[in-house]
Amino acid sequence: MSRFATSDVLFIAHRGGRGDAWPTENTLLAFKRAREQGATAIELDVRDAADGIVIFHDATLARLSSDHDPRLVSELTLSELSRVPLMKGGAIPSLIETLEWADANDVSVNIEFKRDVPSRAALVSSVVKIVASRTGDYLFSSFDPGIVAMLAVSAPKVKRALLTSRDQRSAAPLHVLSRKAWLSGVNLERNQTDPALIATLRGRGLGVGVWTVNEVVEARSLIAAGVNWIISDEAMALKVAVSSGNSQSH
Repeated sequence: MSRFATSDVLFIAHRGGRGDAWPTENTLLAFKRAREQGATAIELDVRDAADGIVIFHDATLARLSSDHDPRLVSELTLSELSRVPLMKGGAIPSLIETLEWADANDVSVNIEFKRDVPSRAALVSSVVKIVASRTGDYLFSSFDPGIVAMLAVSAPKVKRALLTSRDQRSAAPLHVLSRKAWLSGVNLERNQTDPALIATLRGRGLGVGVWTVNEVVEARSLIAAGVNWIISDEAMALKVAVSSGNSQSH
Protein backbone atom coordinates (compact mmCIF):
# COMPACT_ATOMS: atom_id res chain seq x y z
CA MET A 1 0.00 0.00 0.00
CA SER A 2 1.11 3.55 -0.72
CA ARG A 3 2.58 5.42 2.22
CA PHE A 4 0.36 8.31 1.16
CA ALA A 5 -2.71 6.19 1.96
CA THR A 6 -1.83 4.51 5.26
CA SER A 7 -3.25 5.34 8.67
CA ASP A 8 0.18 6.29 10.05
CA VAL A 9 1.15 9.96 9.81
CA LEU A 10 3.90 10.29 7.21
CA PHE A 11 6.76 12.75 7.73
CA ILE A 12 7.99 13.97 4.33
CA ALA A 13 11.44 15.52 3.88
CA HIS A 14 10.87 18.91 2.22
CA ARG A 15 13.28 19.17 -0.75
CA GLY A 16 15.25 16.47 1.10
CA GLY A 17 16.04 18.87 3.89
CA ARG A 18 16.82 22.55 4.41
CA GLY A 19 18.86 24.54 6.88
CA ASP A 20 22.43 25.27 7.88
CA ALA A 21 23.26 21.60 8.49
CA TRP A 22 21.96 20.41 5.13
CA PRO A 23 23.47 20.08 1.67
CA THR A 24 21.81 22.02 -1.14
CA GLU A 25 18.07 21.39 -1.30
CA ASN A 26 16.67 19.13 -4.04
CA THR A 27 19.97 17.33 -4.59
CA LEU A 28 20.74 13.64 -4.19
CA LEU A 29 23.02 14.64 -1.30
CA ALA A 30 20.02 16.09 0.53
CA PHE A 31 17.78 13.15 -0.32
CA LYS A 32 20.41 10.64 0.80
CA ARG A 33 20.94 12.53 4.07
CA ALA A 34 17.21 12.33 4.73
CA ARG A 35 17.17 8.60 4.00
CA GLU A 36 20.17 7.99 6.26
CA GLN A 37 18.23 9.68 9.07
CA GLY A 38 15.29 7.36 8.51
CA ALA A 39 13.04 9.27 6.12
CA THR A 40 10.80 7.08 3.97
CA ALA A 41 9.37 9.96 1.89
CA ILE A 42 10.79 13.06 0.24
CA GLU A 43 9.28 16.07 -1.50
CA LEU A 44 10.90 17.58 -4.58
CA ASP A 45 10.20 20.08 -7.35
CA VAL A 46 10.20 19.34 -11.08
CA ARG A 47 10.54 21.68 -14.02
CA ASP A 48 11.68 21.56 -17.64
CA ALA A 49 15.31 21.66 -18.68
CA ALA A 50 16.14 22.12 -22.36
CA ASP A 51 16.21 18.36 -22.94
CA GLY A 52 14.47 16.69 -20.01
CA ILE A 53 13.04 17.06 -16.51
CA VAL A 54 15.18 18.40 -13.71
CA ILE A 55 14.81 18.66 -9.93
CA PHE A 56 15.00 22.36 -9.05
CA HIS A 57 12.70 24.77 -7.23
CA ASP A 58 13.39 28.13 -8.86
CA ALA A 59 13.04 29.26 -12.46
CA THR A 60 16.62 30.60 -12.42
CA LEU A 61 19.89 29.39 -10.92
CA ALA A 62 20.53 32.62 -9.01
CA ARG A 63 19.55 31.66 -5.45
CA LEU A 64 21.40 28.35 -5.19
CA SER A 65 24.37 28.60 -7.56
CA SER A 66 27.76 29.60 -6.16
CA ASP A 67 28.09 32.52 -8.55
CA HIS A 68 24.40 33.58 -8.49
CA ASP A 69 24.05 32.52 -12.11
CA PRO A 70 21.01 34.40 -13.55
CA ARG A 71 20.28 31.90 -16.34
CA LEU A 72 16.92 30.17 -16.71
CA VAL A 73 16.86 26.47 -15.87
CA SER A 74 14.68 25.83 -18.93
CA GLU A 75 17.39 27.12 -21.26
CA LEU A 76 20.05 24.65 -20.10
CA THR A 77 20.50 20.94 -20.81
CA LEU A 78 20.54 18.30 -18.08
CA SER A 79 24.27 17.90 -18.63
CA GLU A 80 24.89 21.64 -18.27
CA LEU A 81 22.74 21.83 -15.15
CA SER A 82 24.55 18.90 -13.53
CA ARG A 83 27.80 20.87 -13.74
CA VAL A 84 26.48 24.07 -12.13
CA PRO A 85 28.40 24.69 -8.86
CA LEU A 86 25.99 24.96 -5.94
CA MET A 87 26.64 26.99 -2.78
CA LYS A 88 26.22 24.06 -0.39
CA GLY A 89 27.49 21.24 -2.54
CA GLY A 90 25.83 18.51 -4.52
CA ALA A 91 24.63 18.66 -8.10
CA ILE A 92 21.31 19.37 -9.80
CA PRO A 93 19.82 15.95 -10.62
CA SER A 94 17.39 14.81 -13.29
CA LEU A 95 14.03 13.34 -12.39
CA ILE A 96 15.02 9.99 -13.88
CA GLU A 97 18.15 9.55 -11.76
CA THR A 98 16.32 10.74 -8.66
CA LEU A 99 13.47 8.26 -9.08
CA GLU A 100 15.95 5.48 -9.79
CA TRP A 101 17.61 6.24 -6.45
CA ALA A 102 14.29 6.60 -4.60
CA ASP A 103 12.85 3.35 -5.94
CA ALA A 104 16.05 1.45 -5.17
CA ASN A 105 16.00 2.75 -1.59
CA ASP A 106 12.26 2.32 -0.89
CA VAL A 107 11.60 6.06 -0.69
CA SER A 108 8.17 7.48 -1.53
CA VAL A 109 8.22 10.71 -3.55
CA ASN A 110 5.94 13.76 -3.52
CA ILE A 111 6.60 15.31 -6.95
CA GLU A 112 5.60 18.97 -7.09
CA PHE A 113 5.02 20.41 -10.57
CA LYS A 114 6.16 24.03 -10.84
CA ARG A 115 3.89 26.54 -12.60
CA ASP A 116 6.46 29.00 -13.95
CA VAL A 117 7.57 26.78 -16.84
CA PRO A 118 7.55 27.27 -20.63
CA SER A 119 4.65 24.82 -21.06
CA ARG A 120 2.66 23.25 -18.25
CA ALA A 121 1.14 20.69 -20.61
CA ALA A 122 4.60 19.67 -21.83
CA LEU A 123 5.85 19.33 -18.25
CA VAL A 124 2.91 17.09 -17.35
CA SER A 125 3.39 14.96 -20.46
CA SER A 126 7.12 14.51 -19.88
CA VAL A 127 6.82 13.58 -16.20
CA VAL A 128 3.93 11.19 -16.83
CA LYS A 129 6.00 9.38 -19.47
CA ILE A 130 8.91 9.00 -17.04
CA VAL A 131 6.71 7.74 -14.21
CA ALA A 132 4.71 5.38 -16.45
CA SER A 133 7.66 2.99 -16.75
CA ARG A 134 8.31 2.91 -13.00
CA THR A 135 6.69 1.16 -10.06
CA GLY A 136 7.59 3.50 -7.20
CA ASP A 137 5.28 5.14 -4.67
CA TYR A 138 4.54 8.64 -5.95
CA LEU A 139 2.25 11.57 -5.16
CA PHE A 140 1.86 14.31 -7.76
CA SER A 141 1.13 17.82 -6.45
CA SER A 142 0.84 21.38 -7.75
CA PHE A 143 -0.56 24.79 -6.85
CA ASP A 144 -2.04 24.85 -10.36
CA PRO A 145 -5.45 23.12 -10.46
CA GLY A 146 -5.10 22.91 -14.24
CA ILE A 147 -1.96 20.81 -13.87
CA VAL A 148 -3.66 18.56 -11.32
CA ALA A 149 -6.66 18.16 -13.65
CA MET A 150 -4.34 17.22 -16.53
CA LEU A 151 -2.67 14.65 -14.29
CA ALA A 152 -6.06 13.19 -13.35
CA VAL A 153 -6.66 12.49 -17.04
CA SER A 154 -3.17 11.44 -18.13
CA ALA A 155 -2.07 9.48 -15.02
CA PRO A 156 -5.25 8.48 -13.14
CA LYS A 157 -3.51 5.70 -11.20
CA VAL A 158 -1.00 8.06 -9.56
CA LYS A 159 -2.17 9.87 -6.43
CA ARG A 160 -2.65 13.63 -6.78
CA ALA A 161 -2.73 16.46 -4.25
CA LEU A 162 -3.68 20.10 -4.75
CA LEU A 163 -1.37 22.57 -3.02
CA THR A 164 -2.90 25.70 -1.54
CA SER A 165 -1.57 28.69 0.39
CA ARG A 166 -3.10 31.35 2.62
CA ASP A 167 -2.35 34.21 0.21
CA GLN A 168 -3.92 32.35 -2.72
CA ARG A 169 -7.23 34.07 -3.54
CA SER A 170 -8.66 30.89 -5.04
CA ALA A 171 -7.80 28.72 -2.02
CA ALA A 172 -11.23 28.76 -0.38
CA PRO A 173 -13.16 28.00 -3.60
CA LEU A 174 -10.65 25.25 -4.42
CA HIS A 175 -11.16 23.70 -1.01
CA VAL A 176 -14.91 23.62 -1.73
CA LEU A 177 -14.25 21.94 -5.10
CA SER A 178 -11.77 19.41 -3.72
CA ARG A 179 -13.29 15.99 -4.36
CA LYS A 180 -12.06 12.45 -4.95
CA ALA A 181 -13.21 12.69 -8.57
CA TRP A 182 -9.98 14.53 -9.40
CA LEU A 183 -7.90 14.50 -6.20
CA SER A 184 -6.38 12.11 -3.70
CA GLY A 185 -5.57 14.85 -1.22
CA VAL A 186 -4.88 18.49 -0.44
CA ASN A 187 -1.60 19.94 0.82
CA LEU A 188 -2.43 22.95 2.98
CA GLU A 189 -0.05 25.68 4.02
CA ARG A 190 0.54 25.46 7.77
CA ASN A 191 -1.43 28.66 8.48
CA GLN A 192 -4.53 27.27 6.72
CA THR A 193 -5.00 24.35 9.07
CA ASP A 194 -8.38 25.05 10.58
CA PRO A 195 -9.55 21.80 12.25
CA ALA A 196 -12.95 22.16 10.60
CA LEU A 197 -11.35 22.33 7.14
CA ILE A 198 -9.20 19.30 7.89
CA ALA A 199 -12.26 17.39 9.08
CA THR A 200 -14.25 18.40 6.00
CA LEU A 201 -11.55 17.26 3.59
CA ARG A 202 -10.99 14.03 5.48
CA GLY A 203 -14.76 13.45 5.49
CA ARG A 204 -14.69 13.50 1.69
CA GLY A 205 -12.13 10.72 1.70
CA LEU A 206 -9.20 13.01 0.86
CA GLY A 207 -5.78 12.84 2.42
CA VAL A 208 -4.59 16.05 4.09
CA GLY A 209 -0.97 17.16 4.14
CA VAL A 210 0.55 20.30 5.65
CA TRP A 211 3.61 22.30 4.60
CA THR A 212 6.11 23.39 5.90
CA VAL A 213 6.01 22.35 9.57
CA ASN A 214 9.14 22.53 11.75
CA GLU A 215 7.71 23.02 15.25
CA VAL A 216 6.99 20.09 17.57
CA VAL A 217 3.92 21.58 19.26
CA GLU A 218 2.41 22.48 15.91
CA ALA A 219 3.07 19.00 14.53
CA ARG A 220 1.37 17.38 17.51
CA SER A 221 -1.65 19.66 17.10
CA LEU A 222 -1.92 18.78 13.41
CA ILE A 223 -1.69 15.06 14.14
CA ALA A 224 -4.46 15.44 16.72
CA ALA A 225 -6.55 17.24 14.08
CA GLY A 226 -6.23 14.25 11.76
CA VAL A 227 -3.69 15.18 9.08
CA ASN A 228 -2.19 12.36 7.00
CA TRP A 229 1.26 13.72 6.25
CA ILE A 230 3.54 16.52 7.39
CA ILE A 231 6.11 18.13 5.11
CA SER A 232 9.12 19.40 7.08
CA ASP A 233 12.59 20.83 6.52
CA GLU A 234 13.84 18.47 9.24
CA ALA A 235 11.41 15.61 8.86
CA MET A 236 13.11 12.94 10.93
CA ALA A 237 14.22 15.25 13.74
CA LEU A 238 10.62 16.46 13.96
CA LYS A 239 9.22 12.92 13.94
CA VAL A 240 11.60 11.81 16.70
CA ALA A 241 10.78 14.88 18.82
CA VAL A 242 7.02 14.38 18.39
CA SER A 243 7.31 10.69 19.28
CA SER A 244 9.60 11.20 22.27
CA GLY A 245 7.64 13.94 23.98
CA ASN A 246 10.35 16.53 23.36
CA SER A 247 8.74 19.96 23.07
CA GLN A 248 11.73 21.80 21.62
CA SER A 249 11.46 23.57 18.28
CA HIS A 250 13.26 22.29 15.19
